[in-house]
Amino acid sequence: MRMACMLAILLTALLAPCARAATPPTHVTGKLLADTSAIQPGATFTLAVTLTIDPDWHIYWTNPGDSGTPTQITFDLPTGFTAAPVQFPLPIQFNQPGDIVGYGYRNAATFTARITASSELPLGQNFTLKARVSWLCCKDVCIPGSTTLDITLPSADQPTPANAALFKQAAAAMPIAAADDPNFAGKMIAMKPIADHSATDVSLSLQWKAPPVKVEVFPTAVDNLEISALKISAPAFHTQISFTVRLLAAQKLKSSDLPLLIVYIDREGVRHGFFLAPQLAVDTSLLSSPHEFETATH
Repeated sequence: MRMACMLAILLTALLAPCARAATPPTHVTGKLLADTSAIQPGATFTLAVTLTIDPDWHIYWTNPGDSGTPTQITFDLPTGFTAAPVQFPLPIQFNQPGDIVGYGYRNAATFTARITASSELPLGQNFTLKARVSWLCCKDVCIPGSTTLDITLPSADQPTPANAALFKQAAAAMPIAAADDPNFAGKMIAMKPIADHSATDVSLSLQWKAPPVKVEVFPTAVDNLEISALKISAPAFHTQISFTVRLLAAQKLKSSDLPLLIVYIDREGVRHGFFLAPQLAVDTSLLSSPHEFETATH
């Protein structure tokens, strides 16, 4: 009996490392970087969360598409610090098993946020900033993952720039406002008013100063609104975009705006993106805040 017990203990000790090694990999690693060598009291600087994704795997954008979970980033900052909303880079579209369309990232993605330090920050001390990151990483299967990243920076009166190349590349991959895009010339929208919870066709025409090579549309996630049958005409000086919207049963819209991310590739092969927010024609009875609609249309 004693020998049997000793063998059982030995087997348990030998198998325990194997059990720990069997923990599934997350397929994602992360880094937290700053664009400054130190924190100046009251100053604003930028943090970047860079996620590296294993080949053939992907994670998701703010709107994951037909299925998936958005990547989420929240910051744990010293007292008196504030963080602006996290900026997501231009996503790509991928087809998942079952012809499910997804929006997100492969290989790597860098997310940024502007951070403002406390004006009462004492000099000559170190401060740790943390980013809590969660994602859903998918290939043939999907594996949720999360991590907490941190960076420690000193406080100083005259900090110097840091990681300039990474932040320049990250800025180039971010969407901008439509008014700031030098190639975008205007838009027109045509649709019947949304008067009930049935499907309504929407047509959006984009005008360009120079024809793009390719145009993509990424709808943002809008509560209670379903978007389907998205079609995009061949690139030219005018790009025609059509889709169907349907207000979910027994629901209302918070706003008549429909934010869309327009992504295009120029003749040099460079990818650009900007946000548009065409206003849907919606019966005020279907808006949770009708006054907001009236203000926006005057």
